[in-house]
Amino acid sequence: MDQVFVSLDLEMTSARPENQEILEIAAVKFKGTEVIDSWSTLVNPRCSIPYNIQVLTGIKQEDVNRAPLLAEVVGQFLKFVKNYPLVAHTVSSDVNCLDRKGVHLDNPQIDTFEMATILLPRLPSYSLEAVANYLGISFRAKHRAADDALTQKELFITLWQIAENLDLSIIQEINRLTTSMDWALKRVFASIERDKSMSAFSGASIRQQLAAKSGLENAALDFWFATKDPREPLAPSARRLPVDKSVLVNLLKPGGLFAEKFDNYEHRSQQTTMMEAVADSFNDSQSLIVEAGTGTGKSLAYLLPAAYFAVQNGERVVISTNTINLQDQLYNKDIPTLQSILPLELHSALVKGRSNYLCLSRWAAMRRHHEIKREEIMTLIKILAWLPTTQTGDVGELGRLSEEELSVWNRISAATESCTGNQCTYFQKGSCFLYRARRSAEGSHLIVVNHALLLSDLGTNGVLPDYKYLIVDEAHHLEDEATHQLGFSVKESQIMGYLAELSHPASTDKQGGLLDFKNHFRGSTVPAHVQKDAEALSQRLRGQVDEARESVQTFFDRLSGFLIQHAKDNRGYDTRLLLTTAVRRQPAWDDVEIAFEAVSSRLSTVIQGLDKLSSLFSTLETYKLLDYDALMGNLARHAEFYNEVLAHGDTIISNPSQDGIYWVSAPARQEDTTLNSAPLHVGDILEQQLYSTKECVVMTSATLSTAREFSFIQDRLGFKEARQLQVDSPFDYARSTLVCLPNDMPEPDKPHYHNCLQQAILDICKTIKGRTLILFTSHSQLRQTWQAIHHPLEGLGILVLGHKVDGMPRRQLLETFKTNPKTVLLGAASFWEGIDVVGDALSVLIITRLPFAVPTDPIFAARSNNFNDPFNEYGLPQTILRFKQGFGRLIRSKSDRGVVVVLDSRLHTKSYGNSFIQSLPPCTYKRTPLQSLAKETADWLATR
Repeated sequence: MDQVFVSLDLEMTSARPENQEILEIAAVKFKGTEVIDSWSTLVNPRCSIPYNIQVLTGIKQEDVNRAPLLAEVVGQFLKFVKNYPLVAHTVSSDVNCLDRKGVHLDNPQIDTFEMATILLPRLPSYSLEAVANYLGISFRAKHRAADDALTQKELFITLWQIAENLDLSIIQEINRLTTSMDWALKRVFASIERDKSMSAFSGASIRQQLAAKSGLENAALDFWFATKDPREPLAPSARRLPVDKSVLVNLLKPGGLFAEKFDNYEHRSQQTTMMEAVADSFNDSQSLIVEAGTGTGKSLAYLLPAAYFAVQNGERVVISTNTINLQDQLYNKDIPTLQSILPLELHSALVKGRSNYLCLSRWAAMRRHHEIKREEIMTLIKILAWLPTTQTGDVGELGRLSEEELSVWNRISAATESCTGNQCTYFQKGSCFLYRARRSAEGSHLIVVNHALLLSDLGTNGVLPDYKYLIVDEAHHLEDEATHQLGFSVKESQIMGYLAELSHPASTDKQGGLLDFKNHFRGSTVPAHVQKDAEALSQRLRGQVDEARESVQTFFDRLSGFLIQHAKDNRGYDTRLLLTTAVRRQPAWDDVEIAFEAVSSRLSTVIQGLDKLSSLFSTLETYKLLDYDALMGNLARHAEFYNEVLAHGDTIISNPSQDGIYWVSAPARQEDTTLNSAPLHVGDILEQQLYSTKECVVMTSATLSTAREFSFIQDRLGFKEARQLQVDSPFDYARSTLVCLPNDMPEPDKPHYHNCLQQAILDICKTIKGRTLILFTSHSQLRQTWQAIHHPLEGLGILVLGHKVDGMPRRQLLETFKTNPKTVLLGAASFWEGIDVVGDALSVLIITRLPFAVPTDPIFAARSNNFNDPFNEYGLPQTILRFKQGFGRLIRSKSDRGVVVVLDSRLHTKSYGNSFIQSLPPCTYKRTPLQSLAKETADWLATR
């Protein structure tokens, strides 16, 4: 690194480009590790600084009021940076901001954010702070330009050193892929290749020397992949041995093994009760449903009996979760803890769906393709840097992929339609990631999966081996996930994307796509006349693809017009139309059906053409076609996709089933109409295809009962023949939690509701100085409330954060809420669960209204029609479960103390309100006027 670079940083008034004004500029000039010079200045933005920016940066209004204007310092800045390469974290953001202010920079730009995503694939966040902390680079003052510029300089040097440690063959392949591409980091990798090549023949290994000569194109890749054979499959015992419950109880009792191993261990009788019930279920081959209140420690309560039963009997127990957080906690924390202290040889595996694993065959084919797009190159580069470090090939290790990169991943993943199984070279070598994952699961006692894989694996030869014992945690999500997995949706853009991948549109005057076989024939021994036949079939199919494209366009134009004509006002949200019998009787629906018939005819012709090509190529396996497996897989993938579109499309449009839900949707402010279907009932499907095939199924969650009964969730999930157990939380809610119900609050649909809501929130937050999470059921009400309260509260030094209001990511919102003591956080949807804030940072939870489903939601509307009393039998219990999830955000430990304020008067004015109260733990309740809410809240929090 013998060149001079300049690291650059700006502090701005907003994360949104349209609202940005510059507050501070800093630049550091460096060569290698040596700082040559530095320059920085505050800038007068000629506007007020938002309070959240003042909190974030520490820059006050009075600081910039005395500062020079940008025009007064720009000359000094340009003189300092000259034409040196600029280094910054998301450098385009800073350069574009300067450009909008009339400061134009033509310097080469090097983005440390992009470098980090390539070289550090496993990070959950790539913010400057997260990457620097991971690499051990100490911060000075965060979010100040001069200090961030220095941090970025150190980050760049460290990332350069990491890149230097990559194998030379990888560096060469990165440079080969980007030869004809305008890419700022190309100069970094080209410089590293020059340095490494010079030393490649001085003490390098034979493999490195060969790689240096031939490049990755011809170098053997086997050395990249794990060579350790997966463990042998489990062998079930001839005679089943029951779990000795007394052994488990002794492990958890005061003075037991867990108390010896962990200083902060707390014995919880509720945990023991649940553990014994789970053990009984395994021993008796009976299913169990358990609601375990917050703080029970349910993970350990089911892991212990599952581990002992599985090891004693050589059986596999699958544990399914809904969230990645719980999946990671089980596999990376809880199970390793058991493995370290239990006298068992306990094996475990984390298994995901097929599309999560890299297919090495398809990956190699994409690298060699003569027509490769920029997004494909960038994805391949990330994979190149990651492959030497992975033993799983799991896309989850690649950190954050963009939507474009995920689309590329889907084309090189181990999805079913492209897999050639034991015919694949990588399978035969034992390098196939999917094969290794399955073998690992076959030899594991505990297999951790998510609900998506659990359900997608039903009735298929998927990733999971045979198993007889199942634990479903976060079971309250199972119906929604089953609805998604057992349903179907296809967008107009998705079909068009597949057709474009097959063959470029004729209007582009450019041949290409999967039907261009020149690359495959290169160097092969396929006879010339066979190549000619393949080309003739390809040319004919290209014309048929163009005809299919036109029919798809016409169909979706008519479908979109029908949607606009018949859907209700969406008020800025997604437009959705349930396809009922009455809707299908509308005259314009005939035009939609006729248009789909044309799509069916044209796509059927495309499928026939693909079948002919597949038949032709199936006879050429021994003719040394380049990437033969990938070619056959891609032809099969396309045929399967079009067949699926036709089968589901015909059902949705022309031949609906009484057991299905069908609707059309389009996102707000976008033209991309979608066809959708879902099963009307998932319970029967789950019982037939999942529960009935198992010896024992355990369902558990903190929210499964409504009004202390399981009947609703058991009916929804088809899980009716099961023992029931409710385990209350060990937390003393009567002492820790006050539930305030204002007795003079207007109902949500009445005048003055919004004014009363906003005033109540202001009064409470002013009195306790933040420390409040406010849950909404709609983003429009969230934004409206944020607009009303943020200025008054920020004037008192209280930071107000809103989800999807100012562009701050969800993770950063939560981190700011946890670390800044005077903060109010407004959240919707995803904030009703999965938020874990222990201590005083979250002292008050405000629920603005009861979380009833939107009546026009197609799935909700269709399923409601199956009940004699839809509200009480379906809508109400569903809402109670969501309400309990929201309530559970407040008390997360025995020492927590807080107040829940419900600003929905229906909780005590409607007859159903008591059902919500009965479903909560035994808290302290108080009905009070709105004007007394703030005082009641403060008094409760002041009392310990």
